[in-house]
Amino acid sequence: MESECVKIIGVIPAYNEEKRIATVVAEVRKYCSEVIVVNDGSADSTADVAREAGALVVSHSVNMGLGFSLRTGAETALKRGAEIIVTIDGDGQHDASEIPRVVAELENGQFEVVIGGRPNNAEMPFYKQLGNQFIYWSERALFGSLVVDTQSGFRAFRASVWPRLVWRSRGYSVSSEIVKNIATHKLKFVEIPVKTIYHDDYKGTRIMDGVKIVAQMVRWKVKDLGGNPNG
Repeated sequence: MESECVKIIGVIPAYNEEKRIATVVAEVRKYCSEVIVVNDGSADSTADVAREAGALVVSHSVNMGLGFSLRTGAETALKRGAEIIVTIDGDGQHDASEIPRVVAELENGQFEVVIGGRPNNAEMPFYKQLGNQFIYWSERALFGSLVVDTQSGFRAFRASVWPRLVWRSRGYSVSSEIVKNIATHKLKFVEIPVKTIYHDDYKGTRIMDGVKIVAQMVRWKVKDLGGNPNG
């Protein structure tokens, strides 16, 4: 099996996740060569807990946002020789035991990026269902994207596609920028269903976040068309 010789590094962005980060790190370590936790200016003990759980911790002195954290983690993973990078949320909403199934889609050589799509069912908070559908149809109309769960934080990609996949977003719009880049650069991708656990204090994309994300997508489109080179 290719994963036995390919270096797979898990990247986990985390902000004030001291309650769950140890469990997440421990589970991800079972399926990755290394685990990198990007401590995004947390005010709690996230960094110490993650380090004790066996992760390499990279810390921002202040909160920089999800996109910035993911880029910090990906760039660190590349410097450490990652051939496959897996991103997974630090709040425990993903089942790390599905990492081998996600990575397997890359190992056959047919795909370059894999998106773990969450089921749009009753378990997903209603506002999330509405927001995800709004963002999905907007992204499809603007960029021709066929990724359904555009906001999923569970994904994997080959290091070789980094120059085409690399993002600039600092906040929540990073997920949409990744999806846009997949479509724009015609990267070979597949979206597979994954389980999701929604906690009582789930911290996902809110309605206003969704509006801001779509507004940002419009700016990307205008820039692509040459209408706003500084956008």
